[in-house]
Amino acid sequence: MEKLINALRKSKYCVVFTGAGVSTLSGIRDFRGKNGIYKDKEFDSDKIFALDYFYKNPSYFYSHAKNFIYNLDE
Repeated sequence: MEKLINALRKSKYCVVFTGAGVSTLSGIRDFRGKNGIYKDKEFDSDKIFALDYFYKNPSYFYSHAKNFIYNLDE
């Protein structure tokens, strides 16, 4: 453990790969869980996550994504 701590202290950058559980424990909504984004009735998840649809109508993504990704007030 001491080697790891020293390496982190000496490093200029650090990258960490984690699983989905880390975000949900931090309060970030998951996609398919009990309160997941795909169960949200405020928008059509097939449209909001489809790149082809984004190219056709990017305003749909931007008008809805702020509510679950960015958590911004209007």
